[in-house]
Amino acid sequence: EEEEEEEDDDDEDEKTPWLAMRKGVRPGEAYLREVATYLLDCSAHGLAGVPETTLAESAHSKFNYFDRIIKEKVGSLQVFAQHDGVAEDYGVDRLATTRIQAIAALDIRTLNCDRNPSNILVRRIPGKESLDLIPIDHGYCLPNILDIEWFDWCWLDWPQCASPLDDELRDTILAMDPIADVFKLRDALGLRSDCLRLAAAASLLLQLGVRAGLTLRDIASLIVVSSENDIHGVSADASMAISRKKIKSKLANSIDRAHELAVLALRDHRWRAHSTSTRNDTSNDAMNKNPSTKNNNLKKNVSSS
Repeated sequence: EEEEEEEDDDDEDEKTPWLAMRKGVRPGEAYLREVATYLLDCSAHGLAGVPETTLAESAHSKFNYFDRIIKEKVGSLQVFAQHDGVAEDYGVDRLATTRIQAIAALDIRTLNCDRNPSNILVRRIPGKESLDLIPIDHGYCLPNILDIEWFDWCWLDWPQCASPLDDELRDTILAMDPIADVFKLRDALGLRSDCLRLAAAASLLLQLGVRAGLTLRDIASLIVVSSENDIHGVSADASMAISRKKIKSKLANSIDRAHELAVLALRDHRWRAHSTSTRNDTSNDAMNKNPSTKNNNLKKNVSSS
């Protein structure tokens, strides 16, 4: 049933001419992503520093369409962050490595499609040379299409993201539970399953990359699409034609392949029978090894009777 539901969502995206500013985020969904990003940052102890954000409901005479009927509208409400400018107003070398890395890790987790230097606020810290960074504008996070290009992440070529990962951030990333996080977002905000599936894949990739000792730039390069080609021995015209065409990222190719294998497995009755048998055997073994579990289940059955 879940598989059919996801396929229906994909078909709806293809058939409906959504007038969206970014691929993968439908009109009217951005406010949910603002809240979702804040919740994900909270699950990482707030290292990125997203201002507190919640859902809000409001009605006003200006909130109407052609029918002029006043209706309540739901949106996101975020605490205003005092600041002295934005990241593009300052030299990159003045931005703290720990703050840039925390924001970059959040962008990877949420697959943020719009991290430009104007939505990283900068606040001076009295008596210190370092600057505090505050990430805002997360309405284009958690897309259902993986189409992030190198220029969508302003930090991609910043030297801080090519440096070894901060110890606290590394420990936090490795302690995350990406699957539990996306289920919480689903239950709290009702986000679409195809969006959450991509977010979980990105977070798992982040963990694998960090565990392997990769930098954030290395990990990000597996996610962004490329217009470059590695094909040699072709004519100049052919090479130019290939370079104009976007090449899917390694993460996108991996997700597509995993989805194909999952669909084939679900349609294979022999696999289903084997999977069910394996689960039953595992469950029986667990009960035999733990008599208390078996007794508790018997007590529950007796109580229910």
